Amino acid sequence: RMTRDAGPKVEEEDPRLIGAVLNGLAQWGRAEEAQILLGRTLGVEISMANKKLSAIQSLDHDVTCPRKLTQSQAGPCYDAVLRAWSKCALLTQQQIQPNTIKFDEQSDKSVKKRLAPVDAMSQALHILLTQMPPEQISNRSCSAVLQGYGALGMGKEAEDALLKIEWMLKSPLEEGPIASSSLDVACYNSILHGYCKASKREDMHSAVKLFQAMKTETPIEINTGSSFFVIPPMPDIISYASLLNCYGKLGMASEAEKLINSMMSVGTTTRKPLETDPPEPTIACYISTMQAFENSFDRDAPARALALLQRLESIGQDSENKRDKRSRRSNRMPNRIIYNYALRCMSKHGRGEEAEKILNMFNKAHPNCNGPDIYAYALALRAWERVGKINPKMAAERAEKLFIE
Repeated sequence: RMTRDAGPKVEEEDPRLIGAVLNGLAQWGRAEEAQILLGRTLGVEISMANKKLSAIQSLDHDVTCPRKLTQSQAGPCYDAVLRAWSKCALLTQQQIQPNTIKFDEQSDKSVKKRLAPVDAMSQALHILLTQMPPEQISNRSCSAVLQGYGALGMGKEAEDALLKIEWMLKSPLEEGPIASSSLDVACYNSILHGYCKASKREDMHSAVKLFQAMKTETPIEINTGSSFFVIPPMPDIISYASLLNCYGKLGMASEAEKLINSMMSVGTTTRKPLETDPPEPTIACYISTMQAFENSFDRDAPARALALLQRLESIGQDSENKRDKRSRRSNRMPNRIIYNYALRCMSKHGRGEEAEKILNMFNKAHPNCNGPDIYAYALALRAWERVGKINPKMAAERAEKLFIE
């Protein structure tokens, strides 16, 4: 006969239980309830960042916590509350009401009307900087706040928050005005994502400046009244992909091409890779570069897009010939998405000849019914449609021939 283990007693402290509840609230952006629940579980009052948010404290939720959680166990629980505020900010921006059970429907609606994304993020930062025990703050805690700013496209605010966090985490044992960053590269990537999501030229300059500081390990000044600098972490593949994504949205083809070439050149050398070398590009990196050519106003952008595609095919074919199946260079072989983005570039710029050439390359690289689909042919036809504004007769004949094929 099997007997069930008695398990822990009900009155024993178990942070996993409160953590599970807080994680559930965080997924739905129920920041107010999460904050109040954590405060009552800890037996403390978590203050608000400003008077506009003070009304949340007056919400009377029926939550009883017979056993208190200690501050030494509360780190992951604080992280969940920070994620809840970040999610709340994103949902408020999207004007989406979470479909979940609320403690007090009427009170919650009145608070939602007063909340703005910037208010929710200011509360998350306020909790991190002033309410959390310093020994409980981790990279995950900081990332929960910075990712919220990044998802909202608030790059400048995210960078300001990062500098405040760096100053708070500065060790009192640090000697001299320069120290290595206390945060990992994921936190810095959130800043880049915030700048890139905004898709503005002025934000682009800030993103490039931060990326270059990471790449060259240039100290970043923290404006706190006393001169102090932090050395940021080296960029990873996500850092490069974020910057390329921004170049793609803004049509900065030359900058994207230069960056992708620096990444591609690493795999072609025979020397041992260095720690400062850029990572090899992924499919997402190539797609962003093709998007930069598509959105560019440069007259030679289509030709450069085609040259990049041909280079990818050459490298991919070389890898196949050498049967180097384990090599990361196999990531450079163009797939359906890359061919379609190259066709989009030709379509937008009205390059019918080049579009047909890409279709042939597509068919050759992916035979056995894995080649171009109806979408790819439609892009090529659209390219000839734009050619028709200059040479209607020739464009009509070539489009008709392609249609029959």
